[in-house]
Amino acid sequence: DEDKDSAGTVTVSGGDITINAGEDGIQADRGFTMTGGVLDIVAAGGHTKTVENGGKGIKSDKFVTVTGGEMYIDAADDGIHVNGTNGDEKLTITGGKVKVRAADDGLKADYYVVIGTEDGKGQPVIDVSYSTEGIEGAQIDLYSGIGAVKASDDGMNAANKNLENFKYAINVHGGDWYVNANGDGLDSNGDLNISGGNTQVFGTPSGGNASLDYGDFESKFTVTGGYVVGIGDGGMVVTPTQGNYIMFGTKGGFGPGGPGGQQQGNPPQGQPPRGGQQDENSTVKIVEGTKIEIKDSKGDTVYSAVGVKNANNVLYCSSDLKEGEKYTLYLDGKEAADTEAKAGNGEGGGFPGGPGMPPPPPPGGKPGEMPPPPMMGDVNFDEQLNVTDIALLASHIKGIKPLDGLGLILADVNLDSNIDVTDIAMVASHIKGIKAIDTMLPPPPGENGELGVPDGELPEGFGIPDRK
Repeated sequence: DEDKDSAGTVTVSGGDITINAGEDGIQADRGFTMTGGVLDIVAAGGHTKTVENGGKGIKSDKFVTVTGGEMYIDAADDGIHVNGTNGDEKLTITGGKVKVRAADDGLKADYYVVIGTEDGKGQPVIDVSYSTEGIEGAQIDLYSGIGAVKASDDGMNAANKNLENFKYAINVHGGDWYVNANGDGLDSNGDLNISGGNTQVFGTPSGGNASLDYGDFESKFTVTGGYVVGIGDGGMVVTPTQGNYIMFGTKGGFGPGGPGGQQQGNPPQGQPPRGGQQDENSTVKIVEGTKIEIKDSKGDTVYSAVGVKNANNVLYCSSDLKEGEKYTLYLDGKEAADTEAKAGNGEGGGFPGGPGMPPPPPPGGKPGEMPPPPMMGDVNFDEQLNVTDIALLASHIKGIKPLDGLGLILADVNLDSNIDVTDIAMVASHIKGIKAIDTMLPPPPGENGELGVPDGELPEGFGIPDRK
């Protein structure tokens, strides 16, 4: 009889399979399953090439499930991509080893990405060693296993620009995870929930992104178990809405949550919180190779790592921290900063995230209508450039009333990392119609991956060796 149930599916249960494809490595419209064996795929020339279509390692319109075996993918597009519109499309990895190099996203599902098992018995090993965005799905659930991600843009991203009213989320329930990204480290356009496991994130070395980020419009960042640490630029750092945390270094003033460690607040007067350089006023100056230690009031080490790139902020969140207790950050064995553990303030909504949740209407607008993007020079956010903006700029420069947050970024009209009379002159020239300025806020460094995939060795216990 004709087997209609398995039509459009691919199953790998053993053997040693090598695929060198001119386009997609495997297309399994109705589903792909791997339970054992070895699968080695090179799609469209591999990750050093770039194609718009036809360069995915594995592609399915329904599901991809991996429970065992070894998988090696080198793709000119996404490593694995599960796409569809039914709402139940899922990428599930509960066992085996998966190593991916991809010119675009490493592991992606339009809806759900699930790694590990809820009972913790599944121990998959994940290594996304090259990607633009490492792991992407509208909802990402990490239950168990070990995973490492290197990405030129976001390390893990809960998003899908085609969905409306979807509650995006990154949920870390357990497992050990290491992320080195030059955009946002963990970026949820909805909630970010840490209930177990150990998650280390080295985020952007420059401004405009954050090691840990979550959505606006009443989204939440909760820490109820395990720990998550974000090490990177502090210009857009956000702190938990629930759970205890400590923070050391520069903080640019975005997002909810109170201040954490010493030397916080906005950068020096006249300097926007962009990040690329170390803040001269901060005692937290991390470079590649810096030994990082956090110790409690008894001198016991709470966390230790080695820096992989420039950073001026360390945010450590854990249910084991004791609110009010003093913690100290040591860099290369020397005391750099100290702070007391604080509790999340319960306020929701980080720096604006992506689509999917209905935003508050703009002034005079309708509910659900997206507000217009901010304009350079519009430091009071009234959607127009006028003498009020000039007055506010002058007040900032004279030290009468300093700007902060987004207003400080928008004040640097000529993008020279200084706020001075040149910026005032440009706004005045624009108002008078002499010379219009480009009013659109430029994308932050690291957006779209222009900083490249970060280098650096993985910590012991992470990663999968190349296949010989």
